[in-house]
Amino acid sequence: AVYNKVLAQRRADTVKQFLVELGVPESSVKVVALGPEATLCDDPGKECQQLNRRVHLEIRRLGPVAAVSTVSDVTSTGAAAPVAPKHGDVQEP
Repeated sequence: AVYNKVLAQRRADTVKQFLVELGVPESSVKVVALGPEATLCDDPGKECQQLNRRVHLEIRRLGPVAAVSTVSDVTSTGAAAPVAPKHGDVQEP
């Protein structure tokens, strides 16, 4: 289990470094290595295990969620609720 966690971290760090080399600010990239806690498939077969060797990316636009026109709008409605990201793995063609 420790080996897989370390491997997951190395895989994630490699992708982060690639993105940084492409010009993405390092401070904008968050890395979370899940290892065996986030398997897609539990079957011991080779094809199933290959599905677990992956990196999942979530790309989010940073910025204000909603524009506020007046101070009274802020006090009457409160802060805008963040939009929940859609989850799902990106499949390669």
